[in-house]
Amino acid sequence: MLSYIYLWGVQIIDFPAKGVKDNLIFTKNSVFALYRFGSVSYWHLADEAKKQYVYAFHNVLRNFSGRGQIIYLSEELNVSANEYVDGVPLSPAPELREEARRHVDSAVNFLAYARAQRRRSYLCLQLPVAQAEFYTLHDVRDQFLEWFTALRKSALVTQKSVQSAKVAESEMYNAISNEMELTRAELEDFEFIVRRVVERYGPLPRNVPDRSEVSLSPGVLTALTAGAFLDAKLRYLISDVNDKKIYQTFITFADVPRYLPVVGREWLATIDRTCEFPVDAVVHFEVIRPEAAKKKVSAKKGMLKEQLEEHLAGQGEAPRAQEWAATVAGDLEAKIDDGMPLIRFGVVLAVAGRDIREMRSYTDVIFQKFGHGIKVCTPPGDMLKCLYMFFPGAEFHKSLPGIHADPGYVASSVPMAGTEVGDEKGLLLGFSNNSPVLFMPGLAMQKGSGAVAITGTQGGGKSMLGKTILHYCMLCGAIGFGVDPKDELKAFKDLPFSMKKVDFSPGGSFRLNPFTFSPDPRRAETIAKDFLGILLEAHKDDMAARRLIISHAVQKVMSGDRRDMYVFLECLDEMAGKIPGGSMEEEEIKEARVCSRLARLIESSALGQMIFGRDVSGSRLETREQLTIFNLKELPLPKVNDTPTIYDHVTDSEKIAVALLFLVASAAREAMFRVSIEALKVLYLDEVYHLLRVPAGYRLVMDILRMCRSLNIIPILMTQNPSDLDESIRNNLGYAFAFRMKARDEAANARKLLGLPALENEALENEKEMDAFFEEMNSLPEGHCFMRDMKNRVAEVEITPQPGYLLDIFDTRPGKGVFAECV
Repeated sequence: MLSYIYLWGVQIIDFPAKGVKDNLIFTKNSVFALYRFGSVSYWHLADEAKKQYVYAFHNVLRNFSGRGQIIYLSEELNVSANEYVDGVPLSPAPELREEARRHVDSAVNFLAYARAQRRRSYLCLQLPVAQAEFYTLHDVRDQFLEWFTALRKSALVTQKSVQSAKVAESEMYNAISNEMELTRAELEDFEFIVRRVVERYGPLPRNVPDRSEVSLSPGVLTALTAGAFLDAKLRYLISDVNDKKIYQTFITFADVPRYLPVVGREWLATIDRTCEFPVDAVVHFEVIRPEAAKKKVSAKKGMLKEQLEEHLAGQGEAPRAQEWAATVAGDLEAKIDDGMPLIRFGVVLAVAGRDIREMRSYTDVIFQKFGHGIKVCTPPGDMLKCLYMFFPGAEFHKSLPGIHADPGYVASSVPMAGTEVGDEKGLLLGFSNNSPVLFMPGLAMQKGSGAVAITGTQGGGKSMLGKTILHYCMLCGAIGFGVDPKDELKAFKDLPFSMKKVDFSPGGSFRLNPFTFSPDPRRAETIAKDFLGILLEAHKDDMAARRLIISHAVQKVMSGDRRDMYVFLECLDEMAGKIPGGSMEEEEIKEARVCSRLARLIESSALGQMIFGRDVSGSRLETREQLTIFNLKELPLPKVNDTPTIYDHVTDSEKIAVALLFLVASAAREAMFRVSIEALKVLYLDEVYHLLRVPAGYRLVMDILRMCRSLNIIPILMTQNPSDLDESIRNNLGYAFAFRMKARDEAANARKLLGLPALENEALENEKEMDAFFEEMNSLPEGHCFMRDMKNRVAEVEITPQPGYLLDIFDTRPGKGVFAECV
């Protein structure tokens, strides 16, 4: 029994597929395999890297023989509140429930408002097998009844045909997957294609329950397409589905440019980057092996030669178009002689609207986009034929224009290029084009590191993103710790999280005890040594004797009953009073005296008094609140442009401030270690470059990064310059964000952070590409950044925190209220 499309109840088209099993599509005369392209971060690669993807697809086409399709479809999303939170570990705490509800409602509404969509790109290839053997009409009737009554499904095709097709498909998949990233499609993918082709505007209804095979009888096809009626006009088509009218029109390629570069004219993939509305496309192709192709090209070349001779004889000259066609035919013949197959392909684009005006406005945009170099047209009277082209397994209709060319013409369309980035499920961070970017707190730890790095110059939006990620983690019940040198996290006082803020103010009453930051004596000793090494400038290469003195003094302090800075001073004084020639060298005694003087100078300063505390519990900064903020705004930290590695040219107060920053970061780390391993934790480290420029701080950050997965910690590292994050840190990141960059060398470092190929050699092409990338980085609007996710995909993202009031709460720029009033 055959399946058909109906136009107002009249059979018009024999539906190509008769049955589907897994990713195998059985038609009346052939068997096809359906694959889904993997999304590749193509657009920001160097040209040489881009060419590798084009060549890989080119190789697939060169080694293939038969018919195929590239099916390029938009999936418009209709996400309900229940679907949005499905799998997201939102906290059940009563005090957070209302804030979580506001986020969910806002995010769902925003997804609908923005017409969120994802791109699905498929490759359908004909298998080299004999015609499938189908069961009888009686068998198909039984299968149809079983499908609707949810009983065991019987196969549509004989077992022999299925096994033969599976063997051929396995061989084809192994060959193709060696060249490029593909996954086998499922029945759900086939159903999506059919539904999308018929109902091309808006989100689609939910799929029927999962199954692996189905025979496409008229009844099943009617159920699959929701009983759609098609009314074909001269230049558009009306699809009536459930009393909803959808206007579709189709655009075909009548011709392509004489030459297409390997990269730079990705005529299929550019649809996503240039059109703000959904555009679907299908590319039909037939690869003809060289021996058969040579006959076609030779015949065409002979015909053109005769036409040229006639024009020369009658008019004295031939049209340039015919001269070019003859030249191209000769070039193709030479390539075919070298073993290249010939490809015949045709392209159909589709747009849809709620009414004819919207549809026509989209059509005008398509003509503008493709009107330069590619001849496009809307074929009158062929709307149903164009719609039919989108079904998997359909034959390319002979009345539509076909183009003979090198397979590279199709490969250069780059259907695998994608703009998707982020997690499959999670909370809405923003959009990459029209594709939503989601972040699932804690998900990355299941596959690797959950660490987040955010870089960019001031005013780009990195602070907004950092606070948004922290907010989303808190909504999922995370215990948060923030080391905040600029008092950015004060915004959280307006949100319903329990919060403790510890202000480190010079001259204040708060006192720290560097020797009691960990209940583990060995960890406490290590923290004290590292802290005092920074404070007393022992991190320099020529300070071995001073490091030895500090180590001896700290060991003595830790072995006694009293452990604080006063005891440390006593130990230094004792070593400074040793007689030369005894158990200590003269150089060590000299260093002990220097350390004693430096420590006493620090004690006398308002800033240094903060480390002369004796309270053990206070130093450990125990807290029961969900968010603990260590505010270091009043500490005189060095400026960002100071010495990039060791602090050699900063004031004494700045050195004390850096040491205190290290101590506070250590306190946050120790506090997280005391929280249950099962609990999600997040550590917000702003201006992290201060820590990374001293060896002890660098080791602290690396320690956190390496242990974050096993301890369920999400570190958020924020710094202006990507150069602050070296290769070891980059290799331990799960997500990376790069906002606007104003320096060309930092844009190059941003490429490394994002995992993009470096463009550092002096080749002219690389210089041009680097200039273009820098211009792109430098011109990013506020709130826009490049993002790398845990799958190493890279795309430009517009950050849109939800609910919208977070934009105001998290905007801590001075005078923002004044500016708002001026506007």
